[in-house]
Amino acid sequence: MLKKVSVILLILFLIGLITGCEEYDSASIPMDTTSSIETILPTQNSTPDASSTTEPTGHIHSYLAEVVPATCTEEGYMVHTCDCGDSFVDGFVPANGHDWSVWVTVTAPTETETGLQRRECSVCFAEDLQVLDALGQSHSHSFSATIIAPGCTEQGYTAFRCTCGEEYVDDYTAALGHQWSNWTYEDNYQTRTCNICGASDTIQSSHTHSYSATTVPATCTEGGYQQFTCSCGDSYRESETEPTGHSWGQWQVTLEPTTEAVGEKQRVCESCGEIQSGTVQTLPLEEGFIIVDWTETVHHNEKGSVCIKGQPGVEYTITVYYKSGPASAAGLDPAIADADGYVTWTWKVSSRTIPGTYEIVITGGGVTQSIFFTIVPNE
Repeated sequence: MLKKVSVILLILFLIGLITGCEEYDSASIPMDTTSSIETILPTQNSTPDASSTTEPTGHIHSYLAEVVPATCTEEGYMVHTCDCGDSFVDGFVPANGHDWSVWVTVTAPTETETGLQRRECSVCFAEDLQVLDALGQSHSHSFSATIIAPGCTEQGYTAFRCTCGEEYVDDYTAALGHQWSNWTYEDNYQTRTCNICGASDTIQSSHTHSYSATTVPATCTEGGYQQFTCSCGDSYRESETEPTGHSWGQWQVTLEPTTEAVGEKQRVCESCGEIQSGTVQTLPLEEGFIIVDWTETVHHNEKGSVCIKGQPGVEYTITVYYKSGPASAAGLDPAIADADGYVTWTWKVSSRTIPGTYEIVITGGGVTQSIFFTIVPNE
């Protein structure tokens, strides 16, 4: 009897259990994005677990998180979505706000007109405009003047502008008009050009050239030619010749030289009258000589030179003294003055010569003179 009662109670328990499961059939649970399973089966936490949630049907939620970043005007958040379509939102962050640039004036205000300034967000490029109040009548104008010169076809004027932006134009002047060159002719057309702005004017022409010839003779410095010119201004050249060159007369001494100072001389071209000037060498000493020129600075492997003027036919000697003694270079031998009394010595300075300043001694006609020169190394 006891066993029968136990079996009956077990059967009743199973029937009650089956009946309770049917009340929560999965078909009766809403699955849209605005409701979660906790709406029907409340738990202690109304937000589904981000990793998984088990439904009575046996489905386990697996959420993927997507971050929606905040913008200048919209808050950011995180969206969690399951592949079954269920989703929820959390992790809200406030909007960033605009990152404005400095204000830039678009239109400056005047005494009677408002102005406008603008700034822009460097992130979303939103634009913000602000009206600037008119300056009012308390402003005292201070105009600066800019003169615009007239052109060939445009009139001139003076532009007046105040620091507040107020401006006006006055003092107009008339256009200058073109300054045309002479007509030039090519084929059946004639052209002229403005000497100021470069504008050109070309028209068809029935003009027939009639040239007259003029011979321009050559001069000492300029060539000759035949110039053909038409009454319209067109011209061309032919038969060009070379300059004739000067026909110089004899030199005339205008300032006598001395033993210490040079003289002056002149000669005149017999064709054009041009005058050419020159110098007359100093007079030589009666029994000596003068040093005309010498190389004061010489580099290694370069040549030094000395030129004197003495008595024609007289022998002169030169000695160059280095630290090692008198130089023995070629070109330093005694020499006889030519018919005009000139003697020139030239010699090479060896790279082995020690740099420094050295004495040159010249003797002849009973006179001895010294000069100095400097040897410098090559850079």
